[in-house]
Amino acid sequence: PEHYKWSTLWRWFWEDEDGVWIEYGEMGSNRIRQQIERAFTDNPRGQLQLQIGSNSYDLQFDSMTQTNRITSTKRHIRRRPRFFTEAEIETRIDPRLLKPLCPKEWSMTYTDKDELMRHYKKEMVTDTSDEYLRVDSLFKQTIPPGKVMVSLERIENGELWIRFDAQREHMKLKAGKKVDERQLFHGTTDATTEAICKQGFEFRYSGDRVGARYGRGSYFARDAKYSDCYTERNTDTKKMFVAQVLVGDFTRGTPDDKRPPPKSTDDPHELYDSCVDDKSDPKIFVIFSLDQVYPQYLITYVDSTLVC
Repeated sequence: PEHYKWSTLWRWFWEDEDGVWIEYGEMGSNRIRQQIERAFTDNPRGQLQLQIGSNSYDLQFDSMTQTNRITSTKRHIRRRPRFFTEAEIETRIDPRLLKPLCPKEWSMTYTDKDELMRHYKKEMVTDTSDEYLRVDSLFKQTIPPGKVMVSLERIENGELWIRFDAQREHMKLKAGKKVDERQLFHGTTDATTEAICKQGFEFRYSGDRVGARYGRGSYFARDAKYSDCYTERNTDTKKMFVAQVLVGDFTRGTPDDKRPPPKSTDDPHELYDSCVDDKSDPKIFVIFSLDQVYPQYLITYVDSTLVC
């Protein structure tokens, strides 16, 4: 981490027409520099599409060049370490004392919660990245043949993430142990995709569409093939979410459940965190609280079978 006492802080520069080297982000925050550094660290021979104000650029790390996407003007770029005095080194922080405000995969790094709260972006994940390959592997494990992932978007919603992260901490403190958290699938239609990305899963209406066999909450599946049945009908291009879900302590649900049932008849206010189809081998999870779910990725895939 760049703020660690002994770590190197890398700076990025571009060369103007007069041969003067100008640092990226020198007039404002460090977001641009952090974005470039993260992309370079992920793939030192890759590229990055960079937006600075009204200008759009392609950065090629193998040739260390910047190309204006409108004018095709090409500039040299450079990566250089920042020098720290002994006094500055003593003021740097041990990152083990800090908790990151957002996932490390996000395109921006935030140190201010108010700033993070306003952040929203759908970021296309490169199909050669480890991040893409991990999700693709998870998808392929349980999706029927003939259904192939063609793109992956990372959902960066600061407001939803802050609420989800706070709920995780609340559940952890309440249970006195690490919370059971899983990556689960949720089939969707074009009509609801954008609303979920921006507002989260609307659990109050989920049972109206998929039925409420295990409770009137929002349904998530361990297997992609189950969620596939609740995507857009009669089209070869479909959408499915991969969600981070705080399933916590769960029990088998019933159609009448509007919230998780009590853990004991002795204390009707001590509730389970979620409901499932089978306690011993759960494949379906029902969540009743918006803050227990975060829409992590949106998968677009091609369905050549058109049969569910």
